[in-house]
Formats: sequence, C-alpha cells, structure tokens
Amino acid sequence: MSCNRQTIQMECVNVGETYPAETITLGIDITGCTLIRDIKALGSGIIAKSWRSDNVGEITIDDAAAGEYTVPKWPVDIAAGNYAGEDRIIYANGDVQDLWDLSLKVSR
Repeated sequence: MSCNRQTIQMECVNVGETYPAETITLGIDITGCTLIRDIKALGSGIIAKSWRSDNVGEITIDDAAAGEYTVPKWPVDIAAGNYAGEDRIIYANGDVQDLWDLSLKVSR
C-alpha cells in the first residue's frame, strides 16, 4: 500500500529576502526526537538548505509534549529556482518518518 504525503507549498520568496519563521504543532509527543528539514534543488536533488533540531540555532522544539517546533527565519541565500524537500522526524527508538513534502519557488 502506498502512502501519498501532503505537499506543502512554502511561501514564494526572492533571493536576498528573509524567509519567515514557521511554527508547527504535530499534536504528538516528540520528546527525544530529532526533527530535520531539507530543501533540495529540483532535478539534481542536491541539498541547498538543511535544519536539524540537534543543531543549536536551527529547529527549536518549543513544546515536546504537544509536538510543537519552530524552523527559524532564514536569509534566502540559495539560487533562484524550484526546490523540493521534506520535514522528517527521527523518533527516540530510531524509527524515521517523513511528515510531508515541501515545494519552494525562489525568484530573483
């Protein structure tokens, strides 16, 4: 059985702008979990931007019991183009789950 994850269209942005912070609430306990967001150039699959909750200043877990986390605002210092990505959770037991797919358009 295949699973079709939701694709979230991120806010369109221009090179040099600041992408706004995003706070997400999963509604599940994420205590001990690691959260990852990767943004990859379409076509090449090369990671253009990546955030992790276990790296200081990247993803912040605001309320682990409620599953609330924040991806901080970031300077759009990647090339203009189309990007795809995902938010991923690594549970404390080592299980991995992609939460949803991301789509991002960066203009000049």
